[in-house]
Amino acid sequence: MDLRLRICAGTSLESMTPVDSAVNTGMPHELTSDVFEGRIVAYIKDFVDEGGNMRESEYFSRKDRSGITWSIQVQGVCVFS
Repeated sequence: MDLRLRICAGTSLESMTPVDSAVNTGMPHELTSDVFEGRIVAYIKDFVDEGGNMRESEYFSRKDRSGITWSIQVQGVCVFS
């Protein structure tokens, strides 16, 4: 059996959904709840997608990112009514 990393995101444990298809693409996954609105982007070096293909990213080719193997970026605001 091949091991594979599964990436999920959500605003709570109950709302977590797979976001594997967005890893290393730079496309954000939107997150919305009654108290938070934002988005998340994930980069994982040598990430193997659900089809077994290695999905590379230019994110890791910069010299200042030498030795970096992952990056999870979150942008958002807390919304209080």
